[in-house]
Amino acid sequence: MTIRSEHRIVALIACVLVPLATCVFDRGAVGYTMYAGVTTYRLRVTASRNGAEMRVSCNDIARQIGGSAPLALVGADSWRPGRSTRALESHLDAVARGACVVTSAESVIVVLETPSSESARIHERCP
Repeated sequence: MTIRSEHRIVALIACVLVPLATCVFDRGAVGYTMYAGVTTYRLRVTASRNGAEMRVSCNDIARQIGGSAPLALVGADSWRPGRSTRALESHLDAVARGACVVTSAESVIVVLETPSSESARIHERCP
């Protein structure tokens, strides 16, 4: 079996150029970081109702949300490892809406914390 030049070009693009491009343009979200890019994070969800604040369990919120978000939520009340927090960060509004449903609160605050003290915060008024 011989390897043709077309196969070499496809292999070069798929195995080298695409992962390298994601490292350069997307901070390595796809290429070369499948197992090396592990971080830790936790979610703090606080609901307010009638002036009182209460903590909301991420496990309870996970039951309300569809898609792949529940995988990142289960156990996220305490520090847990994960590949990247960017996907979860982009779904914080859905987490807040889920917390509104679970608690029937007036408002919800969701904070995504990482050890590097970078945090994402969203404040949602519940309907």
